[in-house]
Amino acid sequence: MAVSRQVAITHEDWLNLCDPEPPWFTLPVMKQAFPEGLHPVSSAIRAEQKVRWDEVYDTDDRTEYVGWLLRNVLGWVGHYRTGDDLPDDLA
Repeated sequence: MAVSRQVAITHEDWLNLCDPEPPWFTLPVMKQAFPEGLHPVSSAIRAEQKVRWDEVYDTDDRTEYVGWLLRNVLGWVGHYRTGDDLPDDLA
């Protein structure tokens, strides 16, 4: 399989973990932000994701879910910040 197709597959795999909200979380944006693709998601993470997703699917506030996804699944633990954790020039 061509590398670019494999990258697209991993991007699609990640997008399937949540309810993508255009325009910032789409396949073209993922390709631009992660041109080399992302690591595959383990079956344990997928199982946890399903439980977490089922808890927030019918709610309007998915902040905790998205935070978990970005911090723990994508690995942005020290980089994803919200609220009072944002630098003053970004808040």
